Formats: sequence, C-alpha cells, structure tokens
Amino acid sequence: MNGRAHPVNLDEPSINSVMEVCGMGQAKIISGGPKGLYNIEIVQETAKANQRLLDIAKRLTDLLPLIENATSEVPALKLELFSLETEKKALNVATRPVIRNGVWCADLTTDLPAGKIVDTIFLNGDPSRILIAPGGKE
Repeated sequence: MNGRAHPVNLDEPSINSVMEVCGMGQAKIISGGPKGLYNIEIVQETAKANQRLLDIAKRLTDLLPLIENATSEVPALKLELFSLETEKKALNVATRPVIRNGVWCADLTTDLPAGKIVDTIFLNGDPSRILIAPGGKE
C-alpha cells in the first residue's frame, strides 16, 4: 500500500478547483503520519521581510545621530524612528516559524516523511483552518 487510505486522482478538475478556491500554501512536515495526522511548519516567504529588516537597521543607524544633533527637525525624526521601530517589531513577529500540530492530510495519506515540503489547503481561504493537500501534492 502507498500510505493512502483512499486513492485520489490529483489531476481531477474538481480537486484542483477546490484547492484554488479555498486558498493554498506550503508547509514542511515535522512529524506524524499515523492515521493521516501531522505536525507541520508553515513555509513563509521571508526574503522581502528580511531585506526590509536590513534596510530598517541601516536607516536606524543613520537616524540616531541625526536625532542627537538636530535642533528643529527632532519631532519628525522621532516620528520616523518610532515608525521604523514599530515596523521592525511587526516584521520580526511575521517571520517567526509557525508550527501547527494535528493537521490532517485531506486523503489521510500516512507516509509523508519529516522534512518533506507539501501543499496545504486553507478551508474557505482561512489559514487557521488548514489541511495537507491529498498525498501532499507538491
């Protein structure tokens, strides 16, 4: 047996249509498999966020001496400083790994190995309601 409880044709238009309508993402299998239940880490695109964090760090390095030496521009510079620090905090939170425990594979596939990148389905487009795509389709 191939680890699937129910054989599924992944090329069927109905399955692909459902996956498109619901919303999709990707995740890495951390552990699990018995009965089709897994622990996963959501795969996030972090390149843009990491680049923005580098840009913020550079601007903060430039900004602090300006605030210390400025006379009339201090309020505007402090506002920029506050804005950059707030954005930095938000980006740091957004780029943390997101672990989800107890996520079902849609067709109850039981043999997805740890480390495998799989597609995910967000039910009704809601990332808090997630399934692994049938067979982990990637």
